[in-house]
Amino acid sequence: MKTPDRLPAVFSWPRFLTHLPIGLIAGWCLLYATALGFGILIYFALYEISEDAAINDHMYIDVIGAVVGLCAVAVIDMVWRML
Repeated sequence: MKTPDRLPAVFSWPRFLTHLPIGLIAGWCLLYATALGFGILIYFALYEISEDAAINDHMYIDVIGAVVGLCAVAVIDMVWRML
């Protein structure tokens, strides 16, 4: 049985870097203004889902940028609290 052909992986550093601040801002808001942080994340998720449905633009690149921003805030916060 032949395996289905896969499209090559796509990644864009400019798109990744433009969505990194969203994760940083949402992460900071989750620490100090939780409702605002959740609102940012929900709005971002809904926007990405609707954009991907409309133009199929590989939304995972944008989501990876935001998640890396969230993780960066978590690491910085953990280090800060250990000091």
